Amino acid sequence: METFAIRSTDDGARFELRRHNEGHLVAELHGRGLDASVLVSAYMFSGFADFFGGIATNWKGWKGAREWSALEGEMNLKAHSDRTGHVYLSVEIQDGAPPRWQLNATLVLEAGQLDRLATDGREFEESITSAA
Repeated sequence: METFAIRSTDDGARFELRRHNEGHLVAELHGRGLDASVLVSAYMFSGFADFFGGIATNWKGWKGAREWSALEGEMNLKAHSDRTGHVYLSVEIQDGAPPRWQLNATLVLEAGQLDRLATDGREFEESITSAA
């Protein structure tokens, strides 16, 4: 799988993750008046599929936040849920350590999207780790 993509159900904002070269991915955020991208290390890219799989499995909601981060911290995902089947996915991207800039956007997901995201997340992670 070349690209992993999520579209927010409330405003159409989107998050995309795709391979850039052998060692890096590109994470992109797009929304009203917003277009940003950052290179993300593909080194030790793991847990991404489990993050989305866990969200899909627990679609009725959970307490607290579920989190996943790229090894070098240039991309961070945090999910919260409500009891009506909505997931609020905070996507943070940043350039550099310490960050020269940082951007955070929250995407609204509905229960009907979650199984597909779990499947796509697994396929994307497998494509990244098998190429390493």
